[in-house]
Amino acid sequence: MPPTQIFILAGQSNMVGSGVTAEIPERWRTAPNGLRLFIDGQPSPWLAGERFGPEIGFGVALAEALPDTPVALCKVARSGANLYYDWNPDGVSQGDEDVYRGPVYPALLDALSAVSRDLSVQEPAPAIAGMLWMQGERDSVIEIMANAYEANLRAFIARVRSDLDSPHMPFLMGQINPCILNLPDLRYQHPWRETVQAAQAAVAQSEKSVALVRTDDLPQSDNLHFTTAGLLELGRRYAAAHLAMAR
Repeated sequence: MPPTQIFILAGQSNMVGSGVTAEIPERWRTAPNGLRLFIDGQPSPWLAGERFGPEIGFGVALAEALPDTPVALCKVARSGANLYYDWNPDGVSQGDEDVYRGPVYPALLDALSAVSRDLSVQEPAPAIAGMLWMQGERDSVIEIMANAYEANLRAFIARVRSDLDSPHMPFLMGQINPCILNLPDLRYQHPWRETVQAAQAAVAQSEKSVALVRTDDLPQSDNLHFTTAGLLELGRRYAAAHLAMAR
């Protein structure tokens, strides 16, 4: 049997997911043999709770394409988490819980350590196979965060690859969509979303083993968060991007 392939799923609310579990079609409701899900480092039922993210579509699509490869999904995501502080490996919580959710990066490393321990009884040893990233909406709310996003994203990718001793780890990021949430009070209008989108595109074009996954045509429930169908399709697109990169 080949080694278990560990995929990291990280980001903010569209990675946490607002898909409705009860609406998932039958094809996606059961994890194929050899597919395991971990949330914050802990083993999780395949359909955990009333909501889900891209992990369902990704996991099933990948397992169908690679039926003889065991896969573990390690999901660590926080709604509203920015890259500027929260996901920044060197970031420090700023104390304002309405703006900052971090630091989250240490939680990711802790979760991966827990997953690795859980899988350590298997032979051969598991391997990091890739990272799925759905994040950037929060950074598009504040100008200084948006302007720093490209540099922060490059540094983040380099750091996570270094910390995991995986210098060529595939990094698949979902494009942040044109988003306007809570329009009546203009609180989260994401005025610098095009700056963040341009940063994502620049990084994908210039960094090795980095891919940008299109999201602008996916259905949304509130002009920001993807619907059940949208999240299943997003997961499938992540799987397609990984398989294309692996060829």
